[in-house]
Amino acid sequence: MDSKLSFKDVFLCSNYNCRAILDITDEIFKLYFNSKTFKCPSCQTDLNLWEVGLKQFELSVFGWHYSLLGCQTNFIEIILKPNEIYTLDLSKTVGEGKILYINYSPSSNGLTPLQMHLNVPNMHFIPKRIHLYPRPLRKNCKETKTQIMYWFAPKEVYDDLSIMLMLDAFQKVYQEEYRHMAISAQSAIEILIYRFFEEQFKSIKLKDDRIEDFLSNRATYSPQLFTLLPLLAKKEGFPFLQKEIIESLTTLNKYRNNMIHQGKTKMQLNDSDFIKMVLSAFFAVKYFKIIHRM
Repeated sequence: MDSKLSFKDVFLCSNYNCRAILDITDEIFKLYFNSKTFKCPSCQTDLNLWEVGLKQFELSVFGWHYSLLGCQTNFIEIILKPNEIYTLDLSKTVGEGKILYINYSPSSNGLTPLQMHLNVPNMHFIPKRIHLYPRPLRKNCKETKTQIMYWFAPKEVYDDLSIMLMLDAFQKVYQEEYRHMAISAQSAIEILIYRFFEEQFKSIKLKDDRIEDFLSNRATYSPQLFTLLPLLAKKEGFPFLQKEIIESLTTLNKYRNNMIHQGKTKMQLNDSDFIKMVLSAFFAVKYFKIIHRM
């Protein structure tokens, strides 16, 4: 099932005299995959989507990067009262989805929300019903307005396994858990490229068992992505992934394989390298979703 990959208030124009919010659509991705730039509607600067995405991804705060994968954000305001526990119930809005990020911003009236928990706090997820204790920061605190911002992944995000894995990679790269990020990011691409070649071989009436044997045992992920896909793209005349994406995917593949097969790596990598890895994986997922409709 195709996921609703939407962009909203995420990318900014890389012209620092402009910094307009860009409405990134599938058509702009198609321009990029066909090696074309697009113009900022505000300042008319020619923009390269990879460069714009890389700058914005490196600067992303307050969970805005989650919108790249179809996640949603909400802003609400509550009132904290002295000595009165507030129950924040997000279950109706979030539904069967998952809360990824939450931020509390109280005004200056002296109460700040503390999130309560039972004897064993849930550290691995944010519950949909949260009890907030209004901690006073000084004497004689008054009712305090508190702005709450939260991001959540709707159910359809988790129904698409490739998108769920990319979401996991996004979370792990910001937690600097790079080994976990690499495994999830590459797995997301493996799902889509396997499905792509499976459909290609089925279209020429190749039997299912022969397809599975070839893709699982003979031409696995690396040959599929770095050899078969560019050859087929040249033959059939559809765009292939850009050089900058392939370079980062090559680094991702080597790093992931080192982790899986050796448990360590001698590669000298920094935070920027890992951000490029996860961004290149995201662009590869978009490539299959848009160009090949996987």
